[in-house]
Amino acid sequence: RSTLRRVISAYLDVRPEAVAFSVSPHGKPELLTPQLELRFNVSHSRGLALIAVGKQNQLGVDIEQHRDKVDYMKVSRRFFSSEERKALGMLPPQQQKVAFFRCWSQKEAIVKANGRGIALGLDKFDVSLHPNATPRLLATRWAADETPPRALFNLDVGPGYSAALAVDSDNPCILTWSIET
Repeated sequence: RSTLRRVISAYLDVRPEAVAFSVSPHGKPELLTPQLELRFNVSHSRGLALIAVGKQNQLGVDIEQHRDKVDYMKVSRRFFSSEERKALGMLPPQQQKVAFFRCWSQKEAIVKANGRGIALGLDKFDVSLHPNATPRLLATRWAADETPPRALFNLDVGPGYSAALAVDSDNPCILTWSIET
């Protein structure tokens, strides 16, 4: 939280102590002062953290460490769409773990950008998960009033991690860096 407060304060040109947070009805952190057009999102996993900051556009970010003890095929059966499960199963076994975490980070970034989080339903949309595919939101089965992000990016945060950024902008500026937690 202190790092997030320092990053946000630099964008707002205020002292870190002046930055106040609240939580949306669906649990997404946001700035307490609603007239500020700054948006942010945070994710952390096993020693690394990501902070995404933008103006006006909703965004979501996720980072996942590739953990060996995760039964990713079982988790995919519970949370992924049928198309994603099929695509994952068609990959060679040595590519499945990385593809799973890539898919998971993209899905998390999308639901965080939307603002509803997991309540949106991870199986209600499809993302590209093949290692050579450009990250994309392929299909949605959401309510008509749900707005999908316009852009999806994989972020290179180092070996053993997958990370993604979803943003409601056709032309975002992306700068990446990692923060040791």
